[in-house]
Amino acid sequence: MKRFIFFAAILAISALIPLGNAGAQPLNDECLTAEAVGEGSFPWDNTGSLIEGPIDCDANMATDVWFLYTPTASGNAVIETCLGGGTNDDTVLIVYDGLAGCPTAGAPCLASGDDECENVAGGAGFMSQVQIPVIAGDNYYVQVGGWNGAQGDGTLNIFFPAAEICDDGVDNDVDGLIDCFDPDCVGAPNCFEGDAATCGDGLDNDGDGTIDCLDIDCAGIPPCGIEICDDGIDNDGDGVIDCFDTDCIGDPFCFEGDAATCGDGIDNDGDGAIDCADADCGGIGPCGLEICDDGLDNDGDGLIDCVDTVDCPVGVPGCLAPDNNECDTATPIACGDIVTGFTNLATPSTLPTCITTNGTGGAVYYTHTGTGFTTIATTCSGTAQYDTKISVYEGDCLTPICVGGNDDNCTGGSSGLLSTVLWDSVAGVEYIIVVHGFGASQGLYELTLTCASGGEICDNGVDDDLDGDIDCLDADCGGDPVCGTEICDDGIDNDGDTLADCADPDCATAPLCFEGDDVSCADGIDNDLDGLTDCFDPDCVNTTPCPGAANDTCDNAELVSEGNFAWDNTVSTTAGPVDCDANMTNDVWFLYTATLDGTAVIQTCDGGGSSDDTVLIVYDGLAGCPTAGATCLASGDDNCTNVAGGAAFMSSAEIPVISGESYYIQVGGWNGTLGAGFLDINVSCGATAIGNFIAIYDCATSTSNLTWDDGGFDTYDVLRDGVVLAAGLAAGTTSYTDSTALSNGTYEYTVTGNCASGSAVSASVFVNVSCASGGETDIIFKTETDLGQINSSAALEAALTANGLSFLTVVDFPASQLGNVIGTYERVWVCSGTFPEDGPLTTADSDALALWVEAGIGVYFEGGDMWGFAPTVGAFEGYDGIISALDGDDTFLSVSGLDTLLGVDFSGIQNVPYNQDAAGNDWTDQLTVGPEAGGPNVGAIWQEGNGAYITGAYSQNQDLAGSPIGNVLVQSWEFGGYGGDQVLLAADIIAALGGGGGGPTLPEFVRGDCNADGGFNIADSIFLLAALFSGGPAGTCLDSCDANDDGGINIADAIYALAALFSGGPAPTPTSCGIDQTDTDPLDCASFPPCP
Repeated sequence: MKRFIFFAAILAISALIPLGNAGAQPLNDECLTAEAVGEGSFPWDNTGSLIEGPIDCDANMATDVWFLYTPTASGNAVIETCLGGGTNDDTVLIVYDGLAGCPTAGAPCLASGDDECENVAGGAGFMSQVQIPVIAGDNYYVQVGGWNGAQGDGTLNIFFPAAEICDDGVDNDVDGLIDCFDPDCVGAPNCFEGDAATCGDGLDNDGDGTIDCLDIDCAGIPPCGIEICDDGIDNDGDGVIDCFDTDCIGDPFCFEGDAATCGDGIDNDGDGAIDCADADCGGIGPCGLEICDDGLDNDGDGLIDCVDTVDCPVGVPGCLAPDNNECDTATPIACGDIVTGFTNLATPSTLPTCITTNGTGGAVYYTHTGTGFTTIATTCSGTAQYDTKISVYEGDCLTPICVGGNDDNCTGGSSGLLSTVLWDSVAGVEYIIVVHGFGASQGLYELTLTCASGGEICDNGVDDDLDGDIDCLDADCGGDPVCGTEICDDGIDNDGDTLADCADPDCATAPLCFEGDDVSCADGIDNDLDGLTDCFDPDCVNTTPCPGAANDTCDNAELVSEGNFAWDNTVSTTAGPVDCDANMTNDVWFLYTATLDGTAVIQTCDGGGSSDDTVLIVYDGLAGCPTAGATCLASGDDNCTNVAGGAAFMSSAEIPVISGESYYIQVGGWNGTLGAGFLDINVSCGATAIGNFIAIYDCATSTSNLTWDDGGFDTYDVLRDGVVLAAGLAAGTTSYTDSTALSNGTYEYTVTGNCASGSAVSASVFVNVSCASGGETDIIFKTETDLGQINSSAALEAALTANGLSFLTVVDFPASQLGNVIGTYERVWVCSGTFPEDGPLTTADSDALALWVEAGIGVYFEGGDMWGFAPTVGAFEGYDGIISALDGDDTFLSVSGLDTLLGVDFSGIQNVPYNQDAAGNDWTDQLTVGPEAGGPNVGAIWQEGNGAYITGAYSQNQDLAGSPIGNVLVQSWEFGGYGGDQVLLAADIIAALGGGGGGPTLPEFVRGDCNADGGFNIADSIFLLAALFSGGPAGTCLDSCDANDDGGINIADAIYALAALFSGGPAPTPTSCGIDQTDTDPLDCASFPPCP
């Protein structure tokens, strides 16, 4: 009776499985039902098939079908899917010996193929081919599958290749070699090269890739003579001369290896290496062992003393930490000194940052007593072998004061990565000079200190005062007899200052160089050579031909109130004082009378005219027109926001005004800028901006709490995303609570201060709502902006969702959740983006990540500039597996995985395209991976697609006792830019990170209860089969659907469950709420409501 119920259940469930190829398993889906074949072409279709065989020979084998091939003859059989024509264009093929029966896990294969076919018309480069020796009558199992789950149909071809024809241009025997390049053609008449005819016909007759005298078969045969090793001629015509020709090996003339030949400066054996640089001379004659402290290259390898790190490793005598490794042991340096040294064993700088950041490599210290003249410290001689920095301080090691610092500043052909600092020293003052490096850079340096000798000497060809100008080109030499006196009308630079005639300031008062009266302003000549002619020259303003602006002077100021007023300074002079801003020129004037009390904003920001650089000064009108030395109320220059229609170089000023009182406004061009524009005057009853506006969302109370400073407005309005929440709040209001429960997301709050007169001022802030709902296993920190081409956090959210994980996304930095992670989440994910749209971490963020790692939480971090240009300093550095980095370049266009040798192997991912966040300007960090504070279990996990450099590290961290703590995976590229299957990639990373930190690991569930309704019955098998074959939903707890506990979900689980229900089969365990005792598979249990 039970057996009947079981089969009835099977029949009922089968109605759920759609008919036709879309869901049916192929007849040859399993090895036991393999299709018997001989030589020929056989169609196959793996749509709906399951992976039934082993994948040891190729882990990409999936959704396979099987053939049992019995050869009709012995020989080399070609088995392939190359001809294409079907819907599957990416296959994997494995062949097994049939004598052993159907293969099981671990069984050896005879051959496997993946991507061997030529991508020719009708074929596909991702199809497969193998060639194996076969014996007539024996059996061979052929497993054909889709690469990583690819499905479709195609044709399996099995044949014995034909014999090679040596002159048809075809690979007849399918061994990859054509015509004379195939060894089968050795001896063929058309494949011979070796007589006077074939050695001079310009053809590769024997197909070995070499022609005529370049072919060794023609050696010594006319026209290919025998190489003479010392005549400078290519006698045998093989393109190689004398000792560089392998024919001369052993010739006495081509020997290098004794005291004479290892010191004669000649490449005697023609191997491209001379004397001690030749390995043949190692330890011979002058090429002895390297002495590490004599300043000589003893072993001739081009490296001297400690720079030769192979022969003189760090720590040997002569290669110890420098004496000036600490600030209090600094070495004195005087003007004119040139010193060299190494920073390799020195510790990083302990002094405060000075202009340029302190590197993490070694630093050395020098002291210098100021001379009272300009002083230059530089490493730009070209001797330095790393990217240097220089910092200069005044004072002592306890209270240093920054004087100057530099990273990259060299000219004259030196490396652009070397450094120069120039400062005006004070006589008798002590200075500290620190030589360090960019990032972790360190090595050999040369420091030169140069001091000016005093004032400029005008005829010695030297820049004596180090101001960059030599002799008469230095303004200090003006009037010096050796520099002559400028004659203003001869077209010659008489005084050697590179300025001739009226262009020289020395001619400013010469009559010939005057422009400013009615005659010179109407003659069409640029008399004063300032580039401006007649009325275009400000010197001509207010002459008869060039009348000035109506409001050019204060006493003719234009009368205005609030509003917008045109101005034009193209015909204006500078008629007022410039004490409040020396850049004020060519001014016009307004007399403003306020019509109400409040704060007036006076500005030229709106642009729209021809002037784009103004200066603005406001004076109290009660004092009358201002004169030199007068006090101004306010001034503005370059304080406008550069928005559409405006200009950042325009001007704005704010003053409190009283109704009925007057104020003079002076508007001019910056340093002679001319043009037209608009003056705007607006009065607010309160402040001109709402200050300290803060909005915080409280997840516990589901409220948004807003606060701001009172700006003195008559009323206030509050809006959220443009919708009014409150209007007309009373004067003096400084807070508001929005009691609306908000979903996770970003919201904009706006507070508007209103004046009874109609004017208003607004301020806005954004609130990021990130509230946990309970049960989340993962937390994502999004610190990147949304302006790049890749939204990595959104891609990660989609991938985690597809993997069945519940997570919380926080649009903030890790330190903001310092007390909320331990005991709540298993894994932390940080998406910091790519420069310039990145959100780099602070030290507090780095320390927070380290704290979570130490609590056993897995951490994933991605950042395009975390380690290169501006590395974050903090405790996480000890756990990320990155010991150094280069800022990189823009070549990261594909990614390949690596085997970390720590049980985490991503090497199956090869040359996957990468989509850059800042395409064409991505600058991906290039990483060096190694052990850190977290212990020795560190491995590289990502590299540039072709292996040019490393871009990711994986660390299985340990505490000081050697016990495991949190795993860490970091990469210098964005998850969202990965061009492959991001869901599978996320699954791999999840497995690598593991879980910990006291979060909801190993949830309780009931195995077999696939629909999670609290019971184990036939409905669970129906639910599973619908999910597998009819598009039904997947269970929320994948472990509960894995009835047979084999780590996968397929039809076998439904059969196992039905057998347990109706045929006395074993029951799935746990049968009541419990944890997964075999939690080593990739399945996860995101949610199982029936269990606590």
